[in-house]
Amino acid sequence: MIAKIAQAITQHYNASTNLKDALAGGLYFQQAPQEPSYPYAVFYIIGIDHEELMGTTYKNSIINVDLQFNVFEDEQDGGTAIASIADILDDAFHWSEIHVDGYSRIKMQRQAILPVYVDEIWQVSITYELSFMES
Repeated sequence: MIAKIAQAITQHYNASTNLKDALAGGLYFQQAPQEPSYPYAVFYIIGIDHEELMGTTYKNSIINVDLQFNVFEDEQDGGTAIASIADILDDAFHWSEIHVDGYSRIKMQRQAILPVYVDEIWQVSITYELSFMES
């Protein structure tokens, strides 16, 4: 399931011209290359749980996946560029149609946005909950 989710996120990114343009350094699953070009993002699956529905089988349970996107930017503009990139990423993923093979999507909803400035690098962490059921 993890590989299917990662593939679905990557496909959604590849279909978003605005997001691809904003993340000139790319989008990576779990780990970026040693010296990536800025700006770039890394996404992680930080948790998966099942929500069982009364009167159904385990197969028909709702699967909730917590995702985190970390966006990195080294432009020293007081955070303006990273804020713009975070908005573009959120526009691409919040309440969007994410197609995971073999599953029916219920929702992709933003949970939190956390901006940080560390070692002259701007970072924004955005978490989402992706919920779906087996088709």
